[in-house]
Amino acid sequence: QTENDGLRVFHPLYELVEQALPNVPVQEFVALRDGDGTIIGIVYAQNKTWKEDGVDVTGAALYAIFLENGAWGEPVEIGAYTPAKNKYISFYDAVLTADRKSVLLMLSATNESGEAIGSETVTYTLAPSISIADHSISYTRSSVSITVKNTGACATAVYAAVNSDSYVLLNKSLASGESGTYEIVLADGSDCYDVTVAMDEKGTGAVTLADIDVSHSDLVPIAKQLLIADSNTLLLALRNNGTLENSGKIVVRVGNYAESEFWSDEFVAALVSMSPSSDATLGSYTTKDENGNVTEHFFWVVSDGAQKGQIKYHELDLSACGDLGKDAVISIGVLPDNEQIEKGDAADNNLFYLTYRGYTGILEDGEKADVSTEILDRFVSFDPQNPSDTSIGFVCADGQSVTGVMIGQETLGTNLYTVDMQTVSGMVLLKKEALATLSGGTYTVTLVLNDGTTLTAELKVSKYYTITFTVNGEAFGETIAVKEGVLPKFNGTTPTLADSTHHTYTFAGWDVDGDGKADYLPIAIADATYEAVFNETPKKYKVTWVMGEQEAVEEYDALSLPTYYGKVETPADKKFIGWDKEIVSLEGDTVYTARYEELYTLGDINGDGEINTRDLGILRQYVVGVIELSEEEILACNVYEDYDEDGNAIINTRDIGVLQQYIVGVISEF
Repeated sequence: QTENDGLRVFHPLYELVEQALPNVPVQEFVALRDGDGTIIGIVYAQNKTWKEDGVDVTGAALYAIFLENGAWGEPVEIGAYTPAKNKYISFYDAVLTADRKSVLLMLSATNESGEAIGSETVTYTLAPSISIADHSISYTRSSVSITVKNTGACATAVYAAVNSDSYVLLNKSLASGESGTYEIVLADGSDCYDVTVAMDEKGTGAVTLADIDVSHSDLVPIAKQLLIADSNTLLLALRNNGTLENSGKIVVRVGNYAESEFWSDEFVAALVSMSPSSDATLGSYTTKDENGNVTEHFFWVVSDGAQKGQIKYHELDLSACGDLGKDAVISIGVLPDNEQIEKGDAADNNLFYLTYRGYTGILEDGEKADVSTEILDRFVSFDPQNPSDTSIGFVCADGQSVTGVMIGQETLGTNLYTVDMQTVSGMVLLKKEALATLSGGTYTVTLVLNDGTTLTAELKVSKYYTITFTVNGEAFGETIAVKEGVLPKFNGTTPTLADSTHHTYTFAGWDVDGDGKADYLPIAIADATYEAVFNETPKKYKVTWVMGEQEAVEEYDALSLPTYYGKVETPADKKFIGWDKEIVSLEGDTVYTARYEELYTLGDINGDGEINTRDLGILRQYVVGVIELSEEEILACNVYEDYDEDGNAIINTRDIGVLQQYIVGVISEF
């Protein structure tokens, strides 16, 4: 932002961080990023004042603000760092550890005069937390699908238990902020289950999704598409959101709200005895109150016929129900696969109620509803990797019908779609063959009516990108197609790299940005190639240090320069002068042998390399006490090799006699 024109340039990071700025009391901070670059929080330093021995003291503390469920939380002090009196933070940085469970804080500090007083590293452990997101409506007789979100600041495991049984692992590591959907197996023998998820097998952070009724169908009424077309017609839209290719039947019941509290025995009996032969079969049952008054209740059994992911539209005639009154409701319930509906609270067996007179579209008696021509499914999708027919619902006035369908500018042949037209509602079924040739992107689907009117819907065809994994530039495993916005996952065998002469290699991950380092795989936004990254480990070689009769064996990394730091064992009369060969970088096991030289030579007292009368003169002077000699010189004088009981050399006239005989050639060695 410039002072002159107030121009503001936004960076994507800035737009996110700016949301947290009202909570940050300082101008400098560090954005804390996840392994894929996602910002998960902000770390900053700020001075604080506290009391020590009743006196106010000042120093710096570290604080953090984390993103929680897409919103910035409140600042929290990082307890892993302990503030100290007159200790101020001059520099700091924060990074998330590889396991995403801790923050590594590196900082430098100064005193109140600005003098550096050292650096330190602090580890701040993050706390995980989980919650059950809006659970899936995919109920079957054997399983239920639920979505779990990690609302904490670090990765966590996810476990699940059914009806308080033991926990079963669902996910070893669910990253912070991410969600996972899991299929939970429900054992036979119960119609209602409680599923509890937790962060470990002990039930830490447990959250329970209670009262899962497995009698529920996969069919879901769409409330916004439940219309009263006129005084006598109910338009009902049902979507098969389940896991079954064809789901069960739906019961639509019309009656007085007060009388709809329970399903009656008569109603169950009527349903069991029915064998619906049409799309919507009207039936009725009666109940008798305590005064003997009999009331007739009307219902339909709708055999939906909807395939997985499709919507089916039904028109139900209300005229046979008589005057429903202002308190009447339309109750849409479930007819399970075994065509039994158990007695009990109606809420257990109904997906929802709709107040008849209070719903938009109900007209006064005698008035005719003006049914507007409109598209019901404005947004539909198609997945080329999982192709299925796609349905588009619509409502139109009497006499209108669909005569053609276009995708973009191309008109579809009549063999590529079907039209199921009822009185005022209908459904166009686009066959998967018509969509299979479309590349990823968004298309306009146009329904052309017989009077020239057009209805449009937006069709999104999922994009897929090719992800290739390579080892040393060569393709490894299968190339995979990944939907746009989805994390790719390598499902092949773990890559390996042959040992080199001096190193072994273990797989570390995939290089995403070409820096040679292992990264977290990002979501698919384009075709990509990821190269395997390996950790290089040097082989180990043995070095044997030979020192006379003793040896020392040590192990070193390949290509390293060995160094012997121990004590070199040396005879008393010798000195160590080095090893037998030059020490070089290791390329295999090797042996180094110690080299020695004599500390002194017997008879060569003055150390000039010769034994003669000069040495004899020195010996005579030492024996009579005229001069002092060094320890080595005394040992050189001991040509008689005589020692006392303590091992000290005895130097006397016998040594003079032996040395004299050696010099004149009487003896040739000592």
